[in-house]
Amino acid sequence: MIQMKSKKWWVTVQILQDGRPIKHRLNKEEGEDIKMSEEMAKVKYAIGLTVSLGNYQSARVDVGIELPTKDLSGAGGIDDNYERARDFCNDKLVEEMQTLDDLKKVFKKKE
Repeated sequence: MIQMKSKKWWVTVQILQDGRPIKHRLNKEEGEDIKMSEEMAKVKYAIGLTVSLGNYQSARVDVGIELPTKDLSGAGGIDDNYERARDFCNDKLVEEMQTLDDLKKVFKKKE
């Protein structure tokens, strides 16, 4: 069995000014690696969103996950892992969007 590294999950946030990436305290790139064998199937799900922050700034949030899948049917199979991946990504995206909502409120107070 050949082992290879693959991303298990990732979250990236990039603040943009006039559509271009800028350095900002909320920028982030995080994730966790796992080992997977070539004999395993993978379920991969990713979702992203760009949000206007006002004042010609926006933020891009991307969340994704890969889940190893041994069985193609039944518990832990492709359909179950797809639902788990979707739920994970949606939950993480909501968390990141709350942070960006708080940031938007700060920008509005400065105006």
